Amino acid sequence: MNLIFGIFYFLLLFNEIFSDDKDIKQIILNYNQNNDNLIETIVIINSEIYKLPIDINSDKTWINKTYNLNPKKEKPFIENKCNIKEYIEKEDKLIFNQGNIKLNSIFYLEIKNNENCNYKGILGLRGKNSKYSIIDSFKDTFKITKTFSLNKIDNNIIEMKIGNHLDFIKNNIEKTINCNLLNDDKIVTYLQGIIIGDLDITKKRNKIFYIESSDEKLNIINEKIYFESLQKFIFGNNKFIKFLKENTFNYYIKNNICKYEKKTNFYGFFCNKKILNNFPKLTFIINDFLIQFNPINLFEPINDNNYIFIIINNENDNNKDWSFGHILLNKFNNIIFDNKKIYLIGKENIAKIRIIEPFDPYYESKSNFKYLITFCIFICMNLTGIIILLISLFKQKILIIPKI
Repeated sequence: MNLIFGIFYFLLLFNEIFSDDKDIKQIILNYNQNNDNLIETIVIINSEIYKLPIDINSDKTWINKTYNLNPKKEKPFIENKCNIKEYIEKEDKLIFNQGNIKLNSIFYLEIKNNENCNYKGILGLRGKNSKYSIIDSFKDTFKITKTFSLNKIDNNIIEMKIGNHLDFIKNNIEKTINCNLLNDDKIVTYLQGIIIGDLDITKKRNKIFYIESSDEKLNIINEKIYFESLQKFIFGNNKFIKFLKENTFNYYIKNNICKYEKKTNFYGFFCNKKILNNFPKLTFIINDFLIQFNPINLFEPINDNNYIFIIINNENDNNKDWSFGHILLNKFNNIIFDNKKIYLIGKENIAKIRIIEPFDPYYESKSNFKYLITFCIFICMNLTGIIILLISLFKQKILIIPKI
């Protein structure tokens, strides 16, 4: 019975995510010119024009009508968290793409006195049982699924598609990392570990790399990692940042190639272009898949000669959480989101990894000796049982012989 219910639930979920939609709705997004943390688009609500960023972790769309557009910020920087206190709930039509896409009805919050934010509002895309989500409005208006994707077209344009992505995933299955999402308010999965340096090609079998848990290149993380669209960089926790500073970056800091310093609300590694010559590769492990970064992917240019390492120390949340910002769009052709999974689809086939315990000759010999003793005891018990059985049968045979 449980098996039948499980199959039924899987088919229901599969149909919800990948139903046979007639078409996909496409929206063009841009990076904000003054704040490259924000990916935004122009919308019309109640005959007024707004340029609003998307937030994949929010199930609420809101607008601050009393707040001016965000001023130009020093680069790089990270966003402070917005706290919404006073608001009025409203319902209106929403128009994308200069009238090409019209949503029949959206619910949103009109807020006041929220000047702690660097932006005028957001388009919430979380779509987790909320009437305020833009994705839910797409589903209701066009009868399409709530799956959506982000694809970086060039240095400024990002394409967002809403609807059925099944064929695209099927056609790119060998290039896809699928991350199972946790039952959380935000888009979150588990980061298993990070490898610093090249992978050992001699330990690769059938597209799977093997690495021992004691390998010095491997940093075991096993913590939640969030996906963000209101932040650009990757936030690492204090323990890993300290490891980088004392080990990976130690040589570069001593030789004045890099500095570890504080900006407005975060700490980061700032380096000159020499860092690109021999910095090691870095590989994230998620769901046993490998996300590999070369030095050119690990450092974001600030100007012609200066770069920032893409993993930073976030002071806003006391650096407790890991998170991937939208800098991932530089690495993957498409990032597809639904309520249960994220699909990271790259340009090349994706490798997997297995973390194994190191080989211990003493432990192996000790285990073999235990197995030998157990085997001998088993044989002895069986022989004893056979002997007892034969004796019983022999006695029984003697007893049933009649006297003459």
